[in-house]
Amino acid sequence: DRTAAMRPQPVEHVVHEDLRNGRAARQAHGLAPVEPRLVEFGSGVAFMPSSYSLASGPWVCDHEGASARSLNLSEWGIAQASANLTSVGSSFVFAATDSDGDRELWRSDGTTEGSARLADIFPAGSSAPDNFFAFDGRVLFTSIDAGHGRELWITDGTSAGTAMVADIAPGLMSSSPADFQLSHGAVVFTAGTSATGRELWVTAGTPESTRLLADANPGPASSLPAEITPTAGRIFFRA
Repeated sequence: DRTAAMRPQPVEHVVHEDLRNGRAARQAHGLAPVEPRLVEFGSGVAFMPSSYSLASGPWVCDHEGASARSLNLSEWGIAQASANLTSVGSSFVFAATDSDGDRELWRSDGTTEGSARLADIFPAGSSAPDNFFAFDGRVLFTSIDAGHGRELWITDGTSAGTAMVADIAPGLMSSSPADFQLSHGAVVFTAGTSATGRELWVTAGTPESTRLLADANPGPASSLPAEITPTAGRIFFRA
């Protein structure tokens, strides 16, 4: 009936329909499909459709999957937002690109009015935040600034609480941290330097806790750790 048709659709249905349309659109352009990421935050659930009509930014709904709506960040000059939404506190963070092509770190409380750029990490360019990973009430991510390549950063959801954790590959070189895994109260990940190659590192979110965990292939050659699997007392990986 018409009354039923006008009821808010649960988020599962919204995502299903958008996935179907998004896959078709990307396949028509020879692109691989991208699955949406759903993340629970204080007032509901946020997700990014995969249709790549991303000017409107993330979508949100309540905890029952109803009242799905777009945040419509085009009002703030956003041309594209990332699918890598990650909760922090009662909000969530993500990367967004403005009409000038500047990709920076954004935060939202689930409303358009409560969405804003969290930090302009690279004022003269694009910091391109990526690889978001929730840890201990904060979010680890990688980013670029004027004096450093792609390195490890952290945010607690505030501008003052957003900072580089460690310049693993000093200067404009990039260590490109990736492959984050939670292990025994810390986070293990891969990163590369000219001295060690790409190896296994660990951090608890502070400069002093960030260190090389194992140089499996000693010297500048890389062991290229993969399939990192923490267990009760050890960390297994392929190298």
